[in-house]
Amino acid sequence: ENLNYKSKKMAKVQEPKTSKFYVIGAGLSRSGTRSLKIALDILYPDGECYHGFETIERGKSHNDFWWQIYRDELTPEQIREWLASRNYNCGVDCPFAFFYKKWMEVYPEAKVILNVRDSKKWCHSVKKTILPLSLDRFRFPMRLTSPIDPGMVEWGYWNVDRIPQEGKGIIGSVLAGEEAAEAFYNEWTEAVKKNVPEERLLVFNVAEGWEPLCKFLDLPIPDQPFPNVNDSSEMRKILYLTRAIAWGVVVGLPLITAAGLYAYFKK
Repeated sequence: ENLNYKSKKMAKVQEPKTSKFYVIGAGLSRSGTRSLKIALDILYPDGECYHGFETIERGKSHNDFWWQIYRDELTPEQIREWLASRNYNCGVDCPFAFFYKKWMEVYPEAKVILNVRDSKKWCHSVKKTILPLSLDRFRFPMRLTSPIDPGMVEWGYWNVDRIPQEGKGIIGSVLAGEEAAEAFYNEWTEAVKKNVPEERLLVFNVAEGWEPLCKFLDLPIPDQPFPNVNDSSEMRKILYLTRAIAWGVVVGLPLITAAGLYAYFKK
């Protein structure tokens, strides 16, 4: 299934369709969060599940929201209003998962789902996807064209720099080596298990499919396959595309300018 970051439902702020918030995702990126997001959209059609790529797609208003969350500038009422006005009724992936403890306070009735996978496979996946996408904002020529796509830049900041409470971020851990990355992943998993009451938490591997998820949420199993989505190839396409655009701007614009000047002065 192709990864579609654009939401047909969320083109602009709307009148809330729902004021309920059902699920708090505490699993890190690259742990099956995209599959879980689609599954929750199927189970709760009165709204949409927030996913980390909304941070890229929606741009400034969403990035401003995350900075306000990070700085603890919003009241629970303001947070609920912001999410409800955009019809979000669940949330998964980073940066959403970084603040799972805050969401537990804002939404005391919401249940918590912790995506898990093998830590070595998680580390390998991050190296192939999030790592180059996040670090490209520091590299030539991508850093010169980053103002063209501020959403991607902010997404990189959140993955590289911004994990409150828990210390080193995803990318910093992976750059420190496989052992450090696996330790970070396992420590995150254990911290969530410790911080969330057992009766409120589902530790979930998307390979398990609908049954444990629907049982935990007290919902019937949908009459369709569980959405096991592997978006790694799509993320690599984004990586190659952004690099091609950056090089096109850096190399192509000077050539076009030079050709134009040559043609002008040759007259």
